Amino acid sequence: MSNSTHSTTQLWATGLLLAFLMQGCASTVEIPLTLAEPPEWQETISQLSAIDHWEFSGKIGVKVPERIDSAVINRWKQQDAQFIIDLSSAIFGLGATRIEGNPNYIVMTESGEDPITSYQPTKLIQQHIGWPLPIAQLRYWVKGIPAPIQSTKDQIKVLKFNNSGELSQLNQNGWQINYSKYTVLNNINLPKKVVLRQQQAKITVIINEWQLP
Repeated sequence: MSNSTHSTTQLWATGLLLAFLMQGCASTVEIPLTLAEPPEWQETISQLSAIDHWEFSGKIGVKVPERIDSAVINRWKQQDAQFIIDLSSAIFGLGATRIEGNPNYIVMTESGEDPITSYQPTKLIQQHIGWPLPIAQLRYWVKGIPAPIQSTKDQIKVLKFNNSGELSQLNQNGWQINYSKYTVLNNINLPKKVVLRQQQAKITVIINEWQLP
């Protein structure tokens, strides 16, 4: 092989490698976030807080140490503080599970089993299915707003927004909540993907379809 041919081959290989590296770097660039509160943020909170009757369907995935679970959310129906969540998966060891109640009382019913009740919803969910679910705050977080501050543990630690003024990250009550996708329904921006993290637990909620009154 001539020196000129060898040099050409080296240049081509070097160019290909640089292109590959540049492509790899471009794919890992993060969208810049801002801590600055958009001018319309308080109006957004008021608008979404007023929506206290809603439904959605989608999926939920959970990753905790030594365990990964997933389930289909056939329906999550919320009316004020009352909720009905219908799931289907092997996540609970059976095909269908209904979780209903409010932040102070919960009933879990698995297919073919007697209902289980508790006045400590978060504790029952943790003990029965093996991972945490902040049921009292989640009805606000899935709409893309912080939960009302009722005690010192509810204090908002972080609020970040994307370039469109949509909430991108919220830290509250020991949880980090990230939003990466939104949809518009009735001129209202609603989340389509919500990721919750606390210590070694990661919960991903994918919302396929919102239904508003």
